[in-house]
Order: sequence, then structure tokens, then C-alpha cells
Amino acid sequence: MRDIIEQALKPFRDIKAGLQKLQPKALTPEALALRSKSSEDMLFEIWRGGGADLSMFAKSFFSIVPAEALREALVQATELYGPALSVGTEKQKNGYFLETSEYRLSVLLERDRNGLVKGFFIKPPLFKMESINDLMAKMAAEASEHALIVKKNGEVVYSHQPDKALAVSSSYMLFVLKALNDKMSAQNIKWRQKIRLKPELVSYPEGSLYKKSKGALVPLQSAAQHMMVLSDNSCADVIIDFLGASSLEDTPERTPFLTSKQFFKLQADTELAARYKDAEVEERRAILEEIDARDLPSLEDINRPVQDGVEWYASANELAKLIDELAPLPPMAGNSGFATAADWLKVAFKGGSQIGVMAFTYNLQAKNGTRWQVSMIWNDEKPLNEGRLMGLSNALLSYLKDKS
Repeated sequence: MRDIIEQALKPFRDIKAGLQKLQPKALTPEALALRSKSSEDMLFEIWRGGGADLSMFAKSFFSIVPAEALREALVQATELYGPALSVGTEKQKNGYFLETSEYRLSVLLERDRNGLVKGFFIKPPLFKMESINDLMAKMAAEASEHALIVKKNGEVVYSHQPDKALAVSSSYMLFVLKALNDKMSAQNIKWRQKIRLKPELVSYPEGSLYKKSKGALVPLQSAAQHMMVLSDNSCADVIIDFLGASSLEDTPERTPFLTSKQFFKLQADTELAARYKDAEVEERRAILEEIDARDLPSLEDINRPVQDGVEWYASANELAKLIDELAPLPPMAGNSGFATAADWLKVAFKGGSQIGVMAFTYNLQAKNGTRWQVSMIWNDEKPLNEGRLMGLSNALLSYLKDKS
């Protein structure tokens, strides 16, 4: 009789045991404290810790961002922007802000059901400006050479050495796209026309398109978009080869017009770079022929500050005019730079950076239709404070949005 009762009760006991397994384990005091901590307090502690304590982050987060990479990023951010003075919430879901003495940073912080951080992203900083004149002065003080132009509906409203030609790094790609668009218009070439990714033209970075399709034919639009959105030097060199470098030689500062491979080879050879700087045009062409057969140098050999005369040179005014003309083209889509895209109806951007060089150029259309072109360039013999320059430039964009 007992066996019959036991058999009848077994299914119910199995269900009870299963339900007990589903019940959450008792939380430790530490886990309870973490779950009850506000996200603002958590952000403040993360920042104050400077990467020393990552226990507030979920394991799932480290499957995306390695712990050491997160720690290094937090160390750099806290050293660059300073101690947190206050934190608060923003309108965006999971959005918070953190203020230091000079900066305001927007942060996305998402937590799991245990209170651990499963999503964390620091947006580009915003410098806390006292006035537009104060901001302009701080921009100019960041480097030995600085140029800036701001146009509103085609009229110059702010400028500093707008016509001075400075090194602009990969902003040279605006000139390449301009020449490509001119050739396409003159010869009725369509964006879908194919261009070959010649293996001998690969440069730094090789780029995802080259890695996938080296030696193959790809649409012109694909190569141009990788050049403009991803600053893909290899794709830029392919397009320069298609155009012929001579078609880009419109000023003495850009003659000869360097490919990125030529630039890197000169950058690696300081003696040859010095010769190139002082040479006349024909001797420069001879030097470029001389290095044509050389292999692409190692990254270690080119990781040095810009060498005077061995770069792509342009003025802020030239870059502003170019981006105004080129902004509607398909290859310009998908890159808003450091601007908050939601603040604007349309954004086009091209940047350029190297040790000692920084350039930001924007074409912006406000939601009320106001059009802005902004170009900022910094050159120095020493490395530039890139985070500070982003904060200053973002403060300018925020100011222009409010003035639209």
C-alpha cells in the first residue's frame, strides 16, 4: 500500500523539487547593496576608480570589451578629463552625464537584473565654454599652428588664418573625391562602374574592402565610401591611380600629389624626407620614382610626428568649400564625425589625424534649414591632445546648433 502511495506522490514531489531549483538563490549583502545602488552612484564610483575596480561590470560585457581594454580606456579618460564633480540623468534611455571642471560627458550605462553593468559607452566630450571668444582662444592655444573657418549660409562668421595651408592628413581625401566626381561628370561615369583593387596598391590600413576583395573589381561607390567614411588609404590610392595623380596637382603645396604609400615611405626615411622638403618639383618627382620599388615600411618606422613638407597641405577655407560641394554625394553618407547626429537634419564629415596633425571638417544642416560649414586644423611638432580638441570642437558644434 505504501508503494502505491509513494508512486502516486512521486510526480508531485518531482514538481516541488523542480520549483525549488527555480527559486532564486539568497542574495549576499554585497549583491543586495549593488542591486540597490543608483546608476548615478555607480557611474561616479566607476569614474573615481579609474579602472582599478571592474567588479561592477557583468561578465557579458567583457565578452565584448576585454577587461584590460576597459581599464586602459578608463585610466586615459579620467586622466584626460579630470575627477567627476557631479553626475545626473539625461532624457535618453540609460543616458547619464558626468561633469568635471572643464568637460561634460554623456554616458550610456545599462544594467542587468543583478545590478551589474552590461552596457557602457562614453560619448565624445563637450568642453564647458564661457564664451565663443574664450573657446576660440583655447582652440588657438592648443597648437603652434591653428586655422579655422565657420560659415553660416555661405557667409563667414568666425575665422582664424582661414587661408593658411597646413598639414591635414587624411582630409586630403576630399580633394580625391572632388577630382573623381569631376571626372565622372565629364565622362558620364556612374557610381556602379567597377574599379580594380590592385594588390600592389595596398597601403595602411589595408581596410576591410581590400581584405575581402583584393585583386577584384568593386563598384566605384564602394571604394569611395570606404575612403571617405573609414579613411581607407588603400582605396584612396586605388582612386588616385584611376584618376592619375597629376589631375590633383592644382596648387604648389599639393604638387606632386602624394599617394599614401609614397607618404609612408617618405615618413619612414627622415633623410630622404628632408631632401624632399627642400627639393623643387622635378627633383621631388625623381625622389618618388626612387622609392617606388621600396616595400611598404613597418608601422614602427612611420610612427613619428609629421615632418614639415611631407604631407598633404590645405587651408581651412579650401576644406570648407569642398565639403559644402561634396556633402550630397553617396560616398559621404554614414559619417557624422563627433557631431551628435540627432542634433542636426544632415551631417557630413571628414577628419584627418596623425602625430602632430588634427583636422575636423563638417557640413551641417540644422533642423530649421540653417547651413554651416566648419573646418578646424591644428599642427604641432609635438603630439596633440586629441581628447581636448574633440571637446573644444564639440563645444563649438553645440554653440552653432543653438545659434541656428
